[in-house]
Amino acid sequence: MITKAYTDESDPSSNLMLVDVHAHLDHSWFGDELDAVISRAKKAGVRVIIQNGVNPETNRLSLEMAKKYDIVKVALGIYPIDALNKEIEEGEYPLRGNKFDVNEELEFIGKQKDQIIALGEVGLDDFHVKGKLESQKKTFQKIIELAEKIKKPLIVHSRDAEKEVIDMLESSKCKKVDMHCFSGNMKLVKRAADLGFHFSIPTSVVYNMHFKEIVKRVGITVHIHFLAFA
Repeated sequence: MITKAYTDESDPSSNLMLVDVHAHLDHSWFGDELDAVISRAKKAGVRVIIQNGVNPETNRLSLEMAKKYDIVKVALGIYPIDALNKEIEEGEYPLRGNKFDVNEELEFIGKQKDQIIALGEVGLDDFHVKGKLESQKKTFQKIIELAEKIKKPLIVHSRDAEKEVIDMLESSKCKKVDMHCFSGNMKLVKRAADLGFHFSIPTSVVYNMHFKEIVKRVGITVHIHFLAFA
C-alpha cells in the first residue's frame, strides 16, 4: 500500500518519499525471503514500511521486526476478530490462534506508544463473516479511544462496513486516519476526504477502476507531519 509523503508544504513536488503504509511482513508468504524483500524495497526508493499487527502474535512479531530492519516502523492493532478467525480457518493467514483478552492487548499496545507510529490494522469487516458488526464495533470503539488517548493515527480496515466505520470515526476526535484499501462508493470517499482522512491504494490500482478513481479524486500524497515517524 504505497503513498507519497513530502516534507515541504509549500512545494509538494520536492523531497518526495515513498512509504508503504500497510504491510504484513510477518505473513508466511515471505518465508525466508524477507531480507531480500527489504533490500528490493530500499533499492526501489521505499523509505519506510509500516508493518501492521493484527493480533497479539503479530503485534509482537512486528515489534521484533522493527528492531531488525531500520526501514520498518510499527503499527499495532486488533483486526476484526471474527474476520481474522475466518481467515485463519481458511488458511489465508496461517497463525497459531486468535484467542485473547481484548482489554489486555489494548493495555499492551498502549504501553508501546513510544515504539509505534500508529494503531493498525483495525476496523470493521462484514465481508468474511456476516452479522458480527455490533460486537466488532465495541472493540473498534475501544481502539478509537486508545488512539485518542495516546495520540496516534489509525490505519483502518472497513470491508463491506465502510459507512459504519466512517460514522464511528466522524464522532471521534481522531483526525489522522488512513483508510486502507477503501472499497466504499464515491460519496463515502468524498465524505472521508472531507473529514481529512487519507487513502492507501493497493497494487490492483493498475487495473481496478475503483481505486483509479479514488487516486484521481483525492490523490495519495500526504504531508510528512501526517506520519508519526516524522
